[in-house]
Amino acid sequence: MLSVDSPEIQRLIETHTPVVAERLGRLRSLLTEFYNEICGKTTLRKNEVPIQPVTIYPPELRNAKGLSSEVVRLGEPMDHASGREVAAQAYAQIEYIDDQAPNLSIKCYGAIGVPMRLIHVAKSINQAKDELRAAIAPVSKKRVKLGAKNDSGDQGEIDRELTTVVLRRIQESQVGLLAAYRHIPIVDEPVNAIRLTYINTRSVARRTVQSIVDQLSNDGHPSTKALADLTRLSTLDPNEFLVRPGNYYRRMRAKVFLERTATNESGVREQVVLVIPADLPILFPMTSKSARPIMEKPAFSNERRTISRIEGNEFVTSLRFHRMRPEFRKFAKKEQKTSRSERYGASR
Repeated sequence: MLSVDSPEIQRLIETHTPVVAERLGRLRSLLTEFYNEICGKTTLRKNEVPIQPVTIYPPELRNAKGLSSEVVRLGEPMDHASGREVAAQAYAQIEYIDDQAPNLSIKCYGAIGVPMRLIHVAKSINQAKDELRAAIAPVSKKRVKLGAKNDSGDQGEIDRELTTVVLRRIQESQVGLLAAYRHIPIVDEPVNAIRLTYINTRSVARRTVQSIVDQLSNDGHPSTKALADLTRLSTLDPNEFLVRPGNYYRRMRAKVFLERTATNESGVREQVVLVIPADLPILFPMTSKSARPIMEKPAFSNERRTISRIEGNEFVTSLRFHRMRPEFRKFAKKEQKTSRSERYGASR
């Protein structure tokens, strides 16, 4: 791990900090404009319909500090003015608030009908979020050593994410990147109904047998567990992918039933249904001729359960990797670097 004062790290900081500052400033500007529009602090433009309907549910969040990634139940929708204010705050919030855990972001559920002009503004915001992510990418997933005094006052070192160093350099250390990157969910055509639903998901790290063997073999003092893991790994194809699942967490999704129909594979016309993330209120277009869409809260009694694709017992106990069940096993291509580590979507 390099020191923050090393020439290589200083070049990274000097090169990418101005770009991060510029793109974060643009995102903030767009979010402020959008906040004022959703709250009703700007004048309605000629021939535009008012922002409606507004169906925003107050999320009930729980843990010791009053925040959690899991929602217990959704209450009744808020009144029009309060719902607009809460939704606007959720869209604009990209900083940590008091007592918020760093790996969580505030959730707000519901939907808002807006003039098409604001659909275009929201798309610009999502593009600005992607541009900010791209600006931060060259310094992300890097850790550096910083000089710091310990409790006794002696000089020592601590390690920090390089992104933290960059954000502090531009006095933006309170920015939560999870929230800053999170897109506003948008449907840009007329809607008949929106059905909210919870899903259980988790991230799953995937690596080849060979890359795990290389890591364990390069340890100068392997543990008893690691030695046993190496013996077991020697029986597998080096190109087989093993997986390390994270903890399950709950996310909100929405099935959006459009007014539009389309011909399916059987030649029958049917209503088009989109499935989109819904951890923020969904925006959809309204005109003077639009009908109010039906809004359905999540049903908690019929949660679908699926069979896991991952074997229950850890195969590599020192690093907590599992094999996939035989029918789901995958292998790296021969020319693919076996040290590659990647993540793939939700695993059942």
